[in-house]
Amino acid sequence: MDPATAYHQFRVGSTGLSDAPESSIVSSSLSSAMQMPTTQNDPSHSHSEQSVFGNGSRKAPYGAGDADEGYTLTFESMAAFEAWRAKEEEEKMIEFVRNDRHVSKSVPPRFKEHTKLVCARHSKSGRSKYVKKYPERNRKVPSRKLEGTGCSASISFKTYYETEEVRVCYRAQHSHEIGPANLPFTRRGRRAQVEQEKARSTRRRSDVDAEQSRASTSAPTAATPVPISQLEEQELHPMTPEIQDQSSEQTIDPVLFAHDPATQFTSMTTQAVHQMPPTPAPPSLQPQQMIPPPPQPTQLTQAAQIHPQTLVQSEQARWDRMSVLFEHVRNSARTFEHAPPSVAALETVLVRMYLEGPLNGSGHMARSSN
Repeated sequence: MDPATAYHQFRVGSTGLSDAPESSIVSSSLSSAMQMPTTQNDPSHSHSEQSVFGNGSRKAPYGAGDADEGYTLTFESMAAFEAWRAKEEEEKMIEFVRNDRHVSKSVPPRFKEHTKLVCARHSKSGRSKYVKKYPERNRKVPSRKLEGTGCSASISFKTYYETEEVRVCYRAQHSHEIGPANLPFTRRGRRAQVEQEKARSTRRRSDVDAEQSRASTSAPTAATPVPISQLEEQELHPMTPEIQDQSSEQTIDPVLFAHDPATQFTSMTTQAVHQMPPTPAPPSLQPQQMIPPPPQPTQLTQAAQIHPQTLVQSEQARWDRMSVLFEHVRNSARTFEHAPPSVAALETVLVRMYLEGPLNGSGHMARSSN
């Protein structure tokens, strides 16, 4: 068939179609519209198109989080998932931290939110920006990050708009030991270490306090120093009326006093000591801080006057007591800082007694002149 004939037949066919009655064309278009599926404009069907999983008759779109992608765990809600995660971390003594979180960018969205948790010992790839200033120094607590490949264990979960269920992809294979060996690298383990260190330091302080208390109680009673308040009381009130009445009652037998030269010399020495003026205090010391010299004997007893040997023994015992006190004060000064006024008062008394001693020329001349 030549081209002219073909073109003529095409023209005749189109003319015949145009000559058809208009009512038949309208009825045919209406019948075709009646035969089309009514689900195209159904909003419920449109919603099922956006549903991720539907009734399970067809496969979910890629990235929605089905079993083929590894999301084999399903939880009713986020609370159930968090309870499972806490139990998993507690039993295996591991820890997961958040690494990434993003939302679906497809239209319609295939999921609401996608979160990835990685093992706390996983180190991110890439060059570290931190350069150690002293590389030879080692950390007291080793770093929990694994150099190199890190740890491949992870938890990925997705949430959705139309349901509360959570689909989880869990990779449980760790590249390090789990259990008690991994506990120090978790927050719970570090918290336990801090509590143990606090308990250890508290126990150490209590042991030191107990040792100091035992050392203070085991000190000899003979070396116990006289309280400063008692010395001040003796300085302010050298003799109360009661002591004066008792001393007046203890009279000395004039016959024994006249015939016993040792007793006479001792009595004269005691009176001279009592008549001696008090030692002036340094100007820098306050009156309430001064510590007076040890109290002198006020009156000799009749037994000591009758028996000179008893007097000598009592004087020797007195010097022994003072020697013990002085040794104790000198030894305790190595570890304990005494009050400066007390040290100044003790030094003043010692210098005074040294100047009054027989080895000093002036003191000897003063006694010989008397």
